[in-house]
Amino acid sequence: MASIDELVRNYYLRVDEDPATVHELFCQDAAYHRPGYGALVGRERLRQFYGQERVIASGNHRLKEVLIADQSAAARGDFEGKGHSGEDLRVSFADFFTFKEGLIQDRTTYFFMPKV
Repeated sequence: MASIDELVRNYYLRVDEDPATVHELFCQDAAYHRPGYGALVGRERLRQFYGQERVIASGNHRLKEVLIADQSAAARGDFEGKGHSGEDLRVSFADFFTFKEGLIQDRTTYFFMPKV
C-alpha cells in the first residue's frame, strides 16, 4: 500500500492531469468539504463535481508542505490555472485529508483569499 505522503501527492497529480477520474481516489462514502459548496458526499457526487461542476478548466497545484499524522495529512500550497471561461486563477490553499484503506475518506479545503 502507498504511503500517506504518496497518496496526497498522487491526488494533486491526478487532479491536475485527469480531474474526471479523481473520484476513484475516494472511498465510496467519502465526503469533501469545500468553500461555496455543501458537503460533497459519496463517490458518485464527487465524480459529478470533478467531471462537470468544478470551475477549474486546467492548472497546476504546487505543494509547499505535507504534514502526516497516522491516517491523516495536511497539505498547503499554491494553485495557478484557468477557469472554464478563460479567467486566470491563482490561490493559496490548505487541504486536510483522512484516509481509509488507501483511499480518501474525508477532505476539507480552505482557500487564502481576501474577504472570503
